[in-house]
Amino acid sequence: AEATQRVARQAIEIVEDQVLDTAAEIRAETEAERLKASGQAKPMAAPPPADLPADGKLDVTVGHAEVGEAIGVTVKPTQKVGLLLKAWAGENEVGKDDYRLIVRGVPVDPEALISECGLSDNEMIAIRTRP
Repeated sequence: AEATQRVARQAIEIVEDQVLDTAAEIRAETEAERLKASGQAKPMAAPPPADLPADGKLDVTVGHAEVGEAIGVTVKPTQKVGLLLKAWAGENEVGKDDYRLIVRGVPVDPEALISECGLSDNEMIAIRTRP
């Protein structure tokens, strides 16, 4: 009987720990949802550039470490980032769907605007092979 009680106590302690962990996770999710619903949540992205050149365009270099050649591209902040990938893929005669853009270590949505990605003049944009 004593061994059974010891096993039962251990089981109860394990279940209590699991319940406490789950409750903490639920509270964290609820807080995140509340913040998102409040409109105060800020999207995680690279910071915007400090200043645009006088002509309002950015000169950037786009390249992959192992595939093709890097190219220089002049873009406007109102253009989509995907144009950089399209230009690089076209120049290097590869399919753009096999690659993705990386800005300062952060994967970037090709539908995002240049202005939303924090690109700076004369910046290097990395191309990576999709996993």
